[in-house]
Amino acid sequence: MKVAYLSSIAYSDVDISMLSSLQKQVNITYYVLLGPHSLCSCALDFRNISLKVGMNCAKSIPELEKFANVIDLSRFYVFYNPSRHAYEPSAIKYNYKLYRHLVEERYDVVHTTIFPSFLNPFMYMLRKKLVLTVHDPIPHSSGNYRMDHWNRIVALKYIKNFILLNRAQKEDFIAMYGLMKESINIYDSQLSSYTYLSMYESKETNTYPYILYFGNILSYKGLEYLFEAMEKVHSVLPNLKLIAAGKGKYYFDIEKYQSSDYIDIKNYFIPDEYLANLIRNCLFVVIPYVDATQSGVVMSAYAFNKPCIATNVGGLPEMVKHETYGLIVEAKNSIELANAILKLANSQKKLSEYSANIERDYGIGDKSWDCISVGLKSIYERIIN
Repeated sequence: MKVAYLSSIAYSDVDISMLSSLQKQVNITYYVLLGPHSLCSCALDFRNISLKVGMNCAKSIPELEKFANVIDLSRFYVFYNPSRHAYEPSAIKYNYKLYRHLVEERYDVVHTTIFPSFLNPFMYMLRKKLVLTVHDPIPHSSGNYRMDHWNRIVALKYIKNFILLNRAQKEDFIAMYGLMKESINIYDSQLSSYTYLSMYESKETNTYPYILYFGNILSYKGLEYLFEAMEKVHSVLPNLKLIAAGKGKYYFDIEKYQSSDYIDIKNYFIPDEYLANLIRNCLFVVIPYVDATQSGVVMSAYAFNKPCIATNVGGLPEMVKHETYGLIVEAKNSIELANAILKLANSQKKLSEYSANIERDYGIGDKSWDCISVGLKSIYERIIN
């Protein structure tokens, strides 16, 4: 069995972690489909790397050598398409080149995490062997992308095999798009910890106790409720700080928080090496989202066995099992969030217990990448047969 795995740089953190295990069980080749609009995201940064147009083997890119102990670089390619818009003639040309490459390599399964453009007919010529992982079954409330909407509509009409990463949104996904259960295959899978982060050496980053929020600044992330919660937390635990690390335009007034001594706002892109140490040295991670699918933030935290406080939205309760890997609170409730932060920050016993549970279940248990890889291999075999 020979599998092509096509993905976006935006999912490189989960992809590299997953493929580290999956490549040991399946003959699978990783393709990052890269355009000029996004050269830096998650685990990969191509901003200062010279790429040729078309196919680039990771073995020929010195900057990717750091991943050699994590993933097989001989089965890792970057396909660079310089077109800025899907409707450009050059985009059609490069889409065809990619299609021809996949055909010539004689892949049995083409696994993608990207909804193919409705202007790209070539990917649909492979639809009998195509399986699509849907990272966001229900689009986030802060998203408003017309092109993405039409890509979804066309893909959901022609693709017959899907993988969802949480069970909570399965029925909503089917209902939202009017899918007929008898005409499609929806397979269950899940995320595990983003183990690639552990390749970065430990460094001390801060001398004070802190909890951590990290990720892009978007309205669905609910960061305003966390900032409000920290006002109460600070009145009880004045030495505890929040580090809010991530780039983006704040959608609420943060003036009073910028001058506070209990919130450290790092509003810039956080490189993985620095992020790894922010997570490694925090007490726990807070995910105050107002809506969600699943969360890579949780899985980044679990790479260092860090407990999480998350809201009761989307697939988060599946990932942060209440009183097992952390605490679940209601969304948009800063008082409940503050109480949860105080409860966890004041209990070293709970922190140690939750951390041990994460290490057991996500390290070697049924939530580990090794177990997930067995499930993915089974999905591929069903598609072939």
